[in-house]
Amino acid sequence: MSHATRSINFTQSYNAESFEEEIVFTITKEDFQKYFENALQEITKRLKIPGFRKGKAPKSFILSRYYLDVFDRAVEIAVKTYVSRIDNFDPKPISPFIIKNVKQSDNENNGDIEVMVAYLPMPSVILGDVDKLVVDRPDIRKASEEEVDNELRNVWYVYAKKLDGNVKKEDFSREKIDKEFLENTGITKDNPEIKSYDDLRNLIEQYINETYKTNYELEYEKAIVSELIRACTYVKLEGLVNYEVEQRIEDYISRLRNLGVNVQNHLQGSDIDIGSLRAAWWKEIEESMKLELLLQEYVRQHRVEVSNEDIETELNTMDNNLKKRYNFDNGRLRSIAVYRLTNRKAYELLINSIKSRS
Repeated sequence: MSHATRSINFTQSYNAESFEEEIVFTITKEDFQKYFENALQEITKRLKIPGFRKGKAPKSFILSRYYLDVFDRAVEIAVKTYVSRIDNFDPKPISPFIIKNVKQSDNENNGDIEVMVAYLPMPSVILGDVDKLVVDRPDIRKASEEEVDNELRNVWYVYAKKLDGNVKKEDFSREKIDKEFLENTGITKDNPEIKSYDDLRNLIEQYINETYKTNYELEYEKAIVSELIRACTYVKLEGLVNYEVEQRIEDYISRLRNLGVNVQNHLQGSDIDIGSLRAAWWKEIEESMKLELLLQEYVRQHRVEVSNEDIETELNTMDNNLKKRYNFDNGRLRSIAVYRLTNRKAYELLINSIKSRS
């Protein structure tokens, strides 16, 4: 795609292999000559060359020894200047610009210069009909007779073994859970409502069903999140995911080496490889980023706000290591607090509204 801004003509495209936005523009030979002179002066001033006072070596001598350094620095200055003239990047960059390619238009080393720079783009999300989303509730699992029997046998075995160290699970029978057993093992003392076999069985069944209900709510919430993510369209997210995955791999390898562990031997001994780690982490990080983007877009569109009181509470509960990382900068920490709180509020609003419709 071609663009023109503040007298700069450039083309921009997305590289799906490197996940980068690539911008190509031409530095005229007249402009480049000025940047070249600036670079030459800059390098000359800082060089200490035997036989010359610092910064006083002849231009011809500098160019004979350091031409490529001067040229590269001139390109850097030119790129910084040209990029600064681009008013609005779409999408916005979230990484420094990298010079990918430099090409002169003739063989005399004095023509126009075509430069390609690249950057990691800020991903975006297009919200689907999240306010109308319905996620059917699955049936809540109930404890089976067999599950209750097995758990009852386990409970009996744990307590019976305290009375007789030689007891085996196979010795279990309903008749062995009587009033005397419940009193001698302290079950009735700890749980006064348990006075018989049926009482104990009912309590175990209730416990299993409560566990299933808790797991059900967690699984249902996960299903809602999956449907929310699926309902949205994500644009140019791969680059940020790839960056975070590679960072995690680097950190993982670095920690192993700091512990004196041979990385290759460790991976072989653990029956894992970098490829499988990358795949697993990609899925995890991608889902997390999709949810985060979704929530922030929801916050923006629905103008989700939080109170100053909530912000102060969040600041007071922040980890000290995080505060140190940002040099206790209250402005930045407050922004983090607002980001966290609005995301949480958006999450609760979305989850609860879907539950109410389903």
